[in-house]
Amino acid sequence: MSGREAQRRLLVYGPNELPQRSGRQWPGQLLKQFTHPLALVLVVAAVLAWLTGTPILAAAIVAVIALNAGFAFVQELQAETRRGGAGRLPAHPRPRHAGPSAVEIEARTLVPVMCW
Repeated sequence: MSGREAQRRLLVYGPNELPQRSGRQWPGQLLKQFTHPLALVLVVAAVLAWLTGTPILAAAIVAVIALNAGFAFVQELQAETRRGGAGRLPAHPRPRHAGPSAVEIEARTLVPVMCW
């Protein structure tokens, strides 16, 4: 790929970087764990179990919902922490082979290439 084409793709696709999130977003992330489709189905099951006179089953279903939300929330926070650290790593030059010679470019300037 020519340098001109690489520059055009860099303008079209942007730099090879992870987007940075700002501010604290944990309340929304925690709420999201309780509103995904499987959790909502389990909430309906818990309500139905309560209405049919099996409060122990309803409590067990609510406990499953809470445990699942807690584990998923912690896992998402850990992934976000790791992703945040990866986004701050220094950009190391990578060799780019163009014809008979190799040129070093920064990793953030790498662009997508279509392979046939």
